[in-house]
Amino acid sequence: MRELCRVGKRGYVEVPTRLSDVMFNFTRLENHHKWHGLVVKDTVILIEWSDSERRELGNEFYNELHSTYDNNFQRFFARNRALFFASLHWNEELNFLVIDKYGNIVDAKGAS
Repeated sequence: MRELCRVGKRGYVEVPTRLSDVMFNFTRLENHHKWHGLVVKDTVILIEWSDSERRELGNEFYNELHSTYDNNFQRFFARNRALFFASLHWNEELNFLVIDKYGNIVDAKGAS
């Protein structure tokens, strides 16, 4: 996040939500998404997955989304993208808050 602030004057940030990573079973992938995120007002909040949350949950939703057959879940996903990804267009300043798996704030900029 700090590097984005350093090199950019404006941009777009998109992060997976908690729901997305759980439903698509990305929590089981050790070197995949380290954080899930949300956007509150003009601040991106990243929260690290705890060790207990990193487990196998099954691939039913992932398989449905990537199915070659049209299905209800694909239509639900398309209509409700904001449930699965938090996004923010920023200009001049990117506010963020990063929380580790123990609940400690490890970095922040502009977040109050």
